Parts: sequence; C-alpha cells; structure tokens
Amino acid sequence: MKSTKKILLFLAAVVLVACTAAQADVIVLVTAPVGGNIVDWSSTGFAVNHQSHGFLGYSTGGDTATATVSGGNSNKGQLVQQGTACPWCGNLNTGEYAIWTRSHGPLTVSFGNAYDFVGAYFQQDVFGSFTAKLDAYMGNTLLGSVTESGTSAFAPGTALFIGARDLTGPNITKVVFSETAGNYLTNFAIGTMYAGVPEPGTLVLLGSGLLGLAGFARRRTAK
Repeated sequence: MKSTKKILLFLAAVVLVACTAAQADVIVLVTAPVGGNIVDWSSTGFAVNHQSHGFLGYSTGGDTATATVSGGNSNKGQLVQQGTACPWCGNLNTGEYAIWTRSHGPLTVSFGNAYDFVGAYFQQDVFGSFTAKLDAYMGNTLLGSVTESGTSAFAPGTALFIGARDLTGPNITKVVFSETAGNYLTNFAIGTMYAGVPEPGTLVLLGSGLLGLAGFARRRTAK
C-alpha cells in the first residue's frame, strides 16, 4: 500500500510540473511559410477591391479565418490583388490576394481551430522601410510577440513573411498584425496566410506513459 501511495504521489507531481510547463508558452519568429493550412483570401468570395470591416476566408484544411480591421463596423478594409497597377502594386506575388487595412490597422485574424504556427506575407502600403509585428493569442490571452523588418517597394515576389511558432503546442487561435516602425503604421496589407499543427506532443506521450504506470500500480495493489 505504501508503495502504491508513493507511485500515485509521484504521478501527481509529474502531472503538476507538466501542466505548469504547458502554461508558459514560448513564441519564436518564423520567416518562411510552414504548415498545410493555406488561406488564400480569394476564398472570401468578394470581388477585388471590395471594401468591408471583416473578411471571412477559408483554409485549404477547411478552417475559417476571419480578418477584421480596427475601428467601428464600417467598410474600412479592402480586398486587393497584386498587379502591375495600383491600388496594390507592391511586393506580393503577382495575382496574390490580400487584405488591406486602408489606414485602419492593426488587423486581427481569428481561426476556428488552434495552431502551433501562424504567419502571412506582409507589406506596408507606403514604399520604404518598416517593421512588422505579430502578436499571438489563445483566445484573449497574449502568448507572445515577434517582429521583423523589411522594405516595401514595387518588386513582386519579394514580400516579407512574418510568422509565430508556439514551441509548447497548438495554442494559437488568434493573431494581430501591426507595425512598430514605418512610414504609416496603420496602413499595410497581409497576403496569403499559413497555419500548421504539429505531431502529437510530448504531453500526449507523457499522458500515455502515466496511464501505463497507473495501471501497473493498480495491478500491484491487487496482488
């Protein structure tokens, strides 16, 4: 009996440590797309240059991605497409769709599922250098932030990519794009987005091991 109690106390301590570690998310910068869920903003179904406060897109994995600009519920954002002429003539890939804040940033994107990685192509509307910022959230809880610097110009195919990876698992349900430096901090666009979910994490494997140990303890007690 004493041996069984010791095992159960040990299991409880391990679970407590694991849960505590899981709460401390580690967010790191990623500068290239990863993940199989791609959000092409043409999936909104709107015509190019359509203006709205919010845009509902869909990922290739079947998830929803809702992009909203700051301010009141009025038509402040705009769906644009990279071309050879403005309103969008910048760094995105030719033909790529994007959500433009029209000077109403930051821009928030909320997902239906949780991911360990979220990122997008980013460009400031006014040509020149800028620093993009990406805040990663689980619900309304800020998990961490990353920043990356780039240059906005008419150079299709050279857009900056900014992404955030949560090293502790798929906890990201919302991200907020903004600028910390640039010519006009609220005037930018995000192009194609990417989101990914990792393989089963160590906590899942640990949980299986704990269940096995618990079963072993019960069998010893039964003897």
